[in-house]
Amino acid sequence: MIQRTDERLLTFGLTVCLNVSHVQLTIPGCPYSQNQCYRIVTLKLRGQEPHSSLTMTREGHDYLAAIRVAALRVRPPRWDLGRNVDVEAVYYFDNLRPDVDGPGKLILDALGADHPRKGPDGKRRQLFPEGVLVRNDRQVRDFLQRRRLDRERPRLELLVVSIPPAQGAFPCQTS
Repeated sequence: MIQRTDERLLTFGLTVCLNVSHVQLTIPGCPYSQNQCYRIVTLKLRGQEPHSSLTMTREGHDYLAAIRVAALRVRPPRWDLGRNVDVEAVYYFDNLRPDVDGPGKLILDALGADHPRKGPDGKRRQLFPEGVLVRNDRQVRDFLQRRRLDRERPRLELLVVSIPPAQGAFPCQTS
């Protein structure tokens, strides 16, 4: 468990020691950026002017699935999907070209519920309607992204810390 102090409470002369749950995982390979996972398509609906939209590529779906599977493997049994979380992502690229914020949205999307997709039978399905580590990425309180270089072992390292409600459910110390 991680011992954590909420800096905002220090201004009131309090230190809150919280034992919070966390999930830590590593995805091998270069982290994918949004540009790699989406492509532009033109939709031509009957009776309407064509318009462009973005659709996720097969590689994008595979990358989201890899993050979701890894997160589910290490998620504690009683993980609360309703709590807010802090997320720290460290991207280890094999070169310095990628931006630090490229993979961010994809990672947050992978932690929440997926969007319904048509299956081979034409029916719309959701594999993770409740989410993986959060129900919705709006539950992410803080999102820290770091970019590093590792030519030998590119990867994504992810730490997700569940933030308990501040209603005094955990022991506090006053200073």
